[in-house]
Amino acid sequence: MGNGELLVIRPDGTTDLIPNTSEAITAGLDGEWLDYLPVRPDLGLYIQEEGLLLGSRLNTPVSLLSSRAVFGPVVLTGGTDEEGNDLPPGPDYVLLARSFGEAWVSVLADAERGGQDLTIVANPDTVPPPQIIDMNDPAFASVEGFERFIREGQTRRG
Repeated sequence: MGNGELLVIRPDGTTDLIPNTSEAITAGLDGEWLDYLPVRPDLGLYIQEEGLLLGSRLNTPVSLLSSRAVFGPVVLTGGTDEEGNDLPPGPDYVLLARSFGEAWVSVLADAERGGQDLTIVANPDTVPPPQIIDMNDPAFASVEGFERFIREGQTRRG
């Protein structure tokens, strides 16, 4: 782990800065197994590895920030350095994530005042079976293939 602080964003929109340590990251994910999701070179997410299978809540602030459905609490990083150490998120991402979080807290409170529950949870019954990737597949080995896999979850078009 690198230096600086990372940002925890919970599905209810609340946020906290945490130390950049593996213990703090695990605690930020409610002690669940973690997985790292690179979103952009300067943005990475530690997510609950089995958030979908656990029926975790949709994390609307992070989903908006990353343009993908993310479930459960998330630890936001600024990507990694050359040695693979986590970097703290840039101030713009922290401000944006906190702004999304604050707005979501307000939306949830307003809905609750009207007797509504906006909670969306993962449906474990709809999680597709694991996909096995052949690391020798030339489509996966190329930069374009890898980027397509990260973006779309597949190595080939079609």
